[in-house]
Amino acid sequence: NFFARGDTTTPVKYSAVVFAANLSLNLILMKPFGHIGIAAATSAAAFVSLYQYIHGLKKRGYWNISAALKQKIIDITCCTVIMGIILTLAQYLLNLILPPKHLGFLFLKLSVIGIIGLATFLISAKIKGVLDITAIIKNLLSKRKRDDKTSIKQA
Repeated sequence: NFFARGDTTTPVKYSAVVFAANLSLNLILMKPFGHIGIAAATSAAAFVSLYQYIHGLKKRGYWNISAALKQKIIDITCCTVIMGIILTLAQYLLNLILPPKHLGFLFLKLSVIGIIGLATFLISAKIKGVLDITAIIKNLLSKRKRDDKTSIKQA
């Protein structure tokens, strides 16, 4: 949005602040937390960047979120929290049932947790009305038809 309006200096200034935040947080968190500190610092710097862009766009009057979008964000967050709770419970139960050391059981646990996570999110999103599975399937099928036509033309 800044570039489209001819403002190329603001994003560079924001990037410098994010770089400084990332570097300083890396140096602070690396020693006590190791490689996890580096990841945490990068995540924190990303939030600094997000805050800067949202604040800058709001200040210029370019940022406004509709009530419908706010509600959708709340609904998606709710679905994500539900998924997290179910996955935590599933992981706990799977750790009780399956031995942790065997590689085959680890792959089985990972697969089961992935399927449970996907199913939980899809079901909760469908119930909350955030997700229209019919539209997604229709989209995927129409994309597949377009891809098939493109590959026929290329042949």
